[in-house]
Amino acid sequence: MKNAIIFIITLVAVALANLAVASVFHISFLDASFLVGLFAVVILYYVNSSSSPFTKSINADIQGETGTKVKTESRYFKKGVSFFAALFYLIGAAVITLIVYWDLFF
Repeated sequence: MKNAIIFIITLVAVALANLAVASVFHISFLDASFLVGLFAVVILYYVNSSSSPFTKSINADIQGETGTKVKTESRYFKKGVSFFAALFYLIGAAVITLIVYWDLFF
C-alpha cells in the first residue's frame, strides 16, 4: 500500500512539473512530457546512486559529525518505487508522443 501511494505521488509530482514547464515555456503539455519524464528519471537515478555528489556529501557530513568513516560499497543503484514511477511516466509519454506525431516520424 505504501509503495502504491509513493508511485501515485511521484506520477502526480512529475505531471505537475510537466504542467509548470509547459506553461512557463508556452508549449503543449504533450510536447514537454517526454523531456520532463526523462529529466525526472535522470535526477532520480543520480540521487539514488552511490557515486553521486549528493550521496558523497551526506557521507562526508556523517563522517565529520561522528568521526567514524562511512563504509561505502562499490558503485550501486538503489531502485526505488519513485524511479519506476518516473520511468513509467517516461515510457507512457514516449508512446503517446509517438502515436500523436506518427506522421512526422515516418
